[in-house]
Amino acid sequence: MEVPETLKDLHTAIETVRQAYVAVRSAVEQAFGQVYKAPAQATDQLLSVADEFGPDYAQEMFGRDPHALGDVIADHDIPWTSAREVLGRDLEPMLDHHDRL
Repeated sequence: MEVPETLKDLHTAIETVRQAYVAVRSAVEQAFGQVYKAPAQATDQLLSVADEFGPDYAQEMFGRDPHALGDVIADHDIPWTSAREVLGRDLEPMLDHHDRL
């Protein structure tokens, strides 16, 4: 990433990263909305675990014990596979954008 030369460039760079972060976080929250009662809190917990132990561990934990991230919706038709696909695609970019902010 190129270092901004002016304050305006810095603000533009921050806004670009913020928008990218919001986009991938929204995708994760949307997927988690079909799994968790509080998808934003589950996403926060996921970020915390991924930040401390790495994204691979966080994904494995979701697959092994999804209840560790929050209260799961009491429904037998939870789309686990699609939520895992979203995590596989968006977790690392979300962490990267989060770190850059």
